[in-house]
Amino acid sequence: MDGGPVLINSSGIIIITSPDLLGGDSSVLSVLTVVGSDASDGGEYGCTAMNLVGSDTLSIELSLLTPPVIVSSAGDGEVVVSNSISLFCSSTGVPTPSFSWYGPGDMELSNSTSHIITGSVEGGGFVSSLTITAAAREDVGLYNCTAVNSVGTDSATFNLLVLEPPEVTELVFTAGPEVAVGRTAELQCTAFGVPAPTLSWEVTGPATFTTTNSSSANSTSSVLEVYPVALSHHGPVSCTASNGVGPPASSTLNLTVLFGPVVTVAQTSQEVVVGESVALSCSAEGRHLPLVSWTTPAPASSGQHRHLL
Repeated sequence: MDGGPVLINSSGIIIITSPDLLGGDSSVLSVLTVVGSDASDGGEYGCTAMNLVGSDTLSIELSLLTPPVIVSSAGDGEVVVSNSISLFCSSTGVPTPSFSWYGPGDMELSNSTSHIITGSVEGGGFVSSLTITAAAREDVGLYNCTAVNSVGTDSATFNLLVLEPPEVTELVFTAGPEVAVGRTAELQCTAFGVPAPTLSWEVTGPATFTTTNSSSANSTSSVLEVYPVALSHHGPVSCTASNGVGPPASSTLNLTVLFGPVVTVAQTSQEVVVGESVALSCSAEGRHLPLVSWTTPAPASSGQHRHLL
């Protein structure tokens, strides 16, 4: 502007004074320009006019508007199913920002029985928290908090994992449950959990067995082969799943070991006086129940002897 001094001080503040701007010798306009304002420029400014008669001062409050900046957040989280968890964001900004929360699928969240959203001013920043009151499987995924004011926006993203205790979802015989001595028994066990569980087996009696394990997503499967099956294996076979979340889970089936009949007798030699009767006995054991038959010496003439079973 013509006719007035221009001053640029070390803070980048430009002061222009012009006696001609308003016209006449009784009015002066002075303009103070803050170049590239930053946080240190906020506050009260004073404009003082002096002449030979006296002075007068006017104060001007300069407020600096700043966009939101999220300075801290909860980060990724883990929670056991049915438990609660809180996520939080803290942001600076002038004017004070407001927060919006978004859940899996970018669905905007609001206060409800399952979600509680709160906000407060702490230490010069604005803090907002989202509490999931009872975490469920459908709560797994990405969460976003967005801070907004009239100057701009900022956001932070979290990944939430809901942990689930193990559950044996299937235990079946693929060869069995009745297996003959010397053959192979085979079982398959499948379990679910977050994280995916590990599986272990317990077999009745000393056993030689192999296992084959596989996992997909949060499910684990294991195949057990017991070979060769012995009488000592007759009884329960258990599959146990564990993943460190809650107690292990087990399921049990019974293995029935089949074996051929074994015949025993109380006496291998007996005597009888001719003309008297005698009872010969034997017992047989086996799975399945054996059928018993007898052989006799060379058959006598008809009507001379009777054999009763």
